[in-house]
Amino acid sequence: ETSMNHGSCSLYHPYSKKIRKEGWINIYRDSDNWVWPSALVFDTEQDAKEVAKDYHIATIKIEWEEDE
Repeated sequence: ETSMNHGSCSLYHPYSKKIRKEGWINIYRDSDNWVWPSALVFDTEQDAKEVAKDYHIATIKIEWEEDE
């Protein structure tokens, strides 16, 4: 069975195991008032906050799943 996603075709495995992942990212607002996320995902909230730069407005937890 296949599934379509935005014009690309991928195999669908209904019984594949998923691995739940989580991490922390920093959110910034620049001088033009644009809000943007950091590109790096950190293992802990503390790690993310330790490297936060100017214009930092928040550190948030993200969660996702990956195929095993």
